[in-house]
Amino acid sequence: MHDIRFKAGDKVRHDKRPEWGIGQVQRVEAMQVAGQPAQRLVIRFSNGGLKTISSVGGAITPLEVGAGHLNGSRRMDSAPIGPDGDTLINRESEGETGWLAAISKQKPESAMIDLPIEATDPFLPREARLKATLDLFRFQPTGRSLVDWAVARSGLDDPLSRFTRHELEQFFERWSFLRHKHLAKLVEELKHEPGTLEAAMRNAPPAARRAVSQLNTRR
Repeated sequence: MHDIRFKAGDKVRHDKRPEWGIGQVQRVEAMQVAGQPAQRLVIRFSNGGLKTISSVGGAITPLEVGAGHLNGSRRMDSAPIGPDGDTLINRESEGETGWLAAISKQKPESAMIDLPIEATDPFLPREARLKATLDLFRFQPTGRSLVDWAVARSGLDDPLSRFTRHELEQFFERWSFLRHKHLAKLVEELKHEPGTLEAAMRNAPPAARRAVSQLNTRR
């Protein structure tokens, strides 16, 4: 059970949907889950709209939103941004100085194109990495999905205040290549574990299913 108690007005992020942006709790209702006290939260997200979410499971992360701005977009001065916390904003707000800071600011693409740690960490179970990788296929390089991806990767509520759409499309193309390459590696590793891939595919986005089907056809 999640032991954080929320109240109306709290600023939050959804750990598994960082592309929703910053949310503000609109209403809190007491509830019980498995005999334990919990909360039903009505949250309005800057990019995701109004959502009703249970506090159980720790998917909602409380934030302290500072007054600072970066190129017109709000910045989180404390508390991590969900599981994929290594965003552009986090890297630039770590207080680095000297040559390391200069390199970080010169190459923001590294923060944009790296795959999230939950998909690549070798210390995580392979099944967990596979699920996280398949889930990345919910992002596509068109329309709102491209902006959602950029929000998740950059930590900015409005990535277009920092990058042009053409830059985001270029970042996405490189990120997508790494995503597909990593998926191919996992699929190859799982060929000796019958049933694992099939089980993960049941809840995978359609684009992930197509990618796996293409990989299997080439094998």
